[in-house]
Amino acid sequence: MKVKVGGKSVEMEEGTSLRDFMESHGLLGVKAIVVLNDRVVRHEFWHETALGEGDCLELVSLVGGG
Repeated sequence: MKVKVGGKSVEMEEGTSLRDFMESHGLLGVKAIVVLNDRVVRHEFWHETALGEGDCLELVSLVGGG
């Protein structure tokens, strides 16, 4: 199946969870807001959130500064 990640089409297996995607891309420890189809998905729900054909995923990293 194809999912858009940051505007780019990414091929992944059916039934991939958001947590599986984050883990496979080395992003589990990254401080980021995850937006799936215009909705923020809280970290505690990543394991039960399945990605589907045509979903749009955005990762917004948090940066500190002054």
